[in-house]
This record gives sequence, C-alpha cells and structure tokens, in this order.
Amino acid sequence: MSKRIAVASFQIESNSLTAIKTKRDNFSISIGEEMLDRIDVTDYLREHDCTIIPTVYANAVPGGPVIRDEFEGIMQDILAAMPAEGELDGVWLFLHGAMDVEGLGSGDLEITRRIRDKVGSVPIAIAFDMHADIDPEISNYANIICGFRTAPHEDIERTQLHAVELLLKCIDHNWMPRPVVVKVPIIASGDSMTTDVYPGKELVEELWNMEKADESMCISIFLGNPWVDSLCAGGAIVTIPYPGKEEAAKRQALSLARSFWNVRDKFVFRAKNLEEREGLAWAVEQNVRPLFLTDTGDNVSGGGSGDDAYLLTLFEEMDIHGAAFYGLADAPAVKAFENCAEGDALDITLGGTLDPSSIKISARAVLKRKGIVMSWPARSDVDAVLLEVNGNDVLVTKERTPIVHMNVFRDFGTDPSDYRFVVVKLGYLWPEMYSIAADSMMLMTPGSTCEVVERCEFHHLPRPVYPLDKAMEWEPKVYEGNT
Repeated sequence: MSKRIAVASFQIESNSLTAIKTKRDNFSISIGEEMLDRIDVTDYLREHDCTIIPTVYANAVPGGPVIRDEFEGIMQDILAAMPAEGELDGVWLFLHGAMDVEGLGSGDLEITRRIRDKVGSVPIAIAFDMHADIDPEISNYANIICGFRTAPHEDIERTQLHAVELLLKCIDHNWMPRPVVVKVPIIASGDSMTTDVYPGKELVEELWNMEKADESMCISIFLGNPWVDSLCAGGAIVTIPYPGKEEAAKRQALSLARSFWNVRDKFVFRAKNLEEREGLAWAVEQNVRPLFLTDTGDNVSGGGSGDDAYLLTLFEEMDIHGAAFYGLADAPAVKAFENCAEGDALDITLGGTLDPSSIKISARAVLKRKGIVMSWPARSDVDAVLLEVNGNDVLVTKERTPIVHMNVFRDFGTDPSDYRFVVVKLGYLWPEMYSIAADSMMLMTPGSTCEVVERCEFHHLPRPVYPLDKAMEWEPKVYEGNT
C-alpha cells in the first residue's frame, strides 16, 4: 500500500546582529507540485511507491530575523496544504535549524510543533544544516533529526535522502523514536569549524564509528550559528535511538558531547587570517593568482548585509588596483545602469543602501557588462552589473547574493586568474573557489558576521558559554523534555 508522505521546506539561516529584517518577499517560494523540483527526495519517494503531498518550499538568502507576520503567512500556507491527523503516514521536512523569528525565537521549533499539532501521531523527519541551533524542545515533536556532516557543506542532498530513508523505515516498522539531545555551550565561528581538518574531521569520524554499533540509527553534531542571539544558540549532539536502545543512544550523545567540549579551543581557521589593513599589506607582497580575499565581517552567506563598501574604500586609500570584488548589493546602482551601454560611465555612490551602518563610496563607474547571477540558496535570478571602479572590477547585484560558484565569473566574461586579487563576501572559501585558489586570506573585517565572537554584542545567549566565559566548567546532560 502506498505511503502518503507530506513534504515541506521553510529555510533561512538567520543573523540576529544585522539591521536587516527578513520579509516574505525575501523568500523564493514554490507551492504545491512546483516545489517537487526544488527538493532532493522526490525521485526517491516515487521509486519507493509513495504518494507525495507537496506543501511549500520557501528558501531565503541568509539574513536578519524573520518578521513575525511574514513567518505566520508562510506557516499558514504550509499548514493549509498539510493533511490532518489520520490522512498521512509521515512528514519530511528540510529546515535550516537557525531560523530566528521576532517574538518567537526558534522558527524551526515552531514549524515542527505546529505541524505535529496538525498531523497527529505519525513520524516526522527533519534534515538540518550542520550550523543549526537546536532547541532541545524539538525532541518533543520530531522523530528523526539528521544534520549535514560536512562544513563546507558537500552532503546537502545526501542528508535529505538520509532523513527520508529513516522516515520510511520508521513507517514500515511502526517506530516513533524520540531524539536524544545534548546541548553543548560553545559559540564559535562556523568558519573555524570545518570538517576536513582537525578537530572537526576527527569528531565526524567518531560519529561515523559510533553509528556502526547499531544503537542509534542516526547521530548528528551541530555546530550552531554564532550570529543568532537566542536562548537555543550553541552546539548540540543529537542521537536517534533504535527501539530498546534508548539508554545506549544517551551514552553515545553524552560521549560525543564530551569530545566536542574537549576540543573547544582547538578550532582554528583553515585559511590565513589577519586584520584588514595588515591582510591587505600582506596581499600586495604576494605574486600568485588567483589570490582570494574574504570580507568576513560582511559575509552574505552568514547573513551579512552585503552592501558594505568598506574594503573598496581601503583599496582606494591604499592605492591597490587589479582586484575583482564579487559582489556588492546595491539595487539603485544596478538601476542606474539599466539603460546604459557597455563603456558608459556614471558618477554613483556604492554601498549603504540596506544597512545604515554600512560604508559608502562615491566614484566614477564604467559599465563593463550586464547579466544575472543565480542566488544561493534560493536558486533565483538576480540582475547584476560589472563595473570598473578606481582600477578594480566590482560585480554589483540588485539583491543580496552570496557568490559561491565559479560560473558567475564565466557568465560575466572574466576569469579569477585575470586579477591580482578576488574579493568575496564570505567567511571560508566554498569548495569551488578553494579548489582553484593559489592562496587565500580571511580579512577580519568588522560587521554583523564578525569572526571574533567576543567582539559581537549579544543579549540573549545562555550563559555561561565558551568562549565568552573561558573559565567555565561544564558536564553534559541529556534533555529530558516532556515525557
């Protein structure tokens, strides 16, 4: 008999430290059958003779807290399409895990709680980002929780499939497991917590080895998002016990949590990192191409505004030329060149159109090319222009857009090796860029994605927490929740 599976995805990686708020218009939304092309489990479910009940796919570029009314509107759309109790066999969700909603806190907890209220006692499986801030209460509502195991993320599709595989197994065996959650009080830059080097690599290997014991059907380590200022911020370990193995799964969660805690001071940035002026002075002495520089304080993939022209002003001040800035969010600038031809020049101001604290720069800009970029993770087209400004090329986008893929350069007729420097608004380099970089430097610029968490202004974090309270002592505890 065909299983009836409802699917939904409502995602944003929030940043509580930015002045920008997230609205419905910031989400790329597909409703009903249209959403099935935007998730990676559709073919798997069809191959396993499941009837898919699509609801809503909503995904936004990382940004500020979601406005409460905007959250409620999308949530209502999901619930309206979600069958009621007795009409489903299971629910599959793809969430980020670090959604912050004004007046609610964890949006991911609220999404799961409301869906549980609607569908009743059927298994609910969730695929989460590795940088999720897990609210322990979610174990009261979800049965399966699976997180990415790579940072930078290279297993996004695999994690979605893992969650749906376990969902179908639970349905087949009539299992309703309760996740074991252990919070780990670490607030550290996600850009220092990568899984291809020590100690992240060893933690993930420990996780894989634990799963071989067949006591937990899934084990996840969550690094947390350092820029979500909430009570559920921080790291977490989650195990999903097999029936009768609940105590063993608790022991595994506690053991992995201790391992995580014991290496809390061992996470370091994979790339070289210096304060911005010192880093630029180092860069001009190098003779390799392409040399990537990351504007870490305005990291759009971490929720930065993307409209800060601070580094552009430093390049002008330090008389540095031959760089490509990919990219800068400035809708008025894109609009100004709408009716211009290549080679036309305008006197414009760049930056500071979204966040009042962002630095602006006035310059004469020459249009080199018009085009579009594909916004990540929403997969929508964004208008953009490539400008020459003070001897440097600047890709200006109409909307906040993390530049993480190399096709952006090809689409605008450029090659990273054509430039002395390539500046991107990221933290660590994403895989495609890292693979071609002759060298790289993380510039420790100020902003809402400041890599030095001790410099960030927090008001709601649970205390004590490392590294804000470096002398703290801690012993792991399992969240007991509602029994």
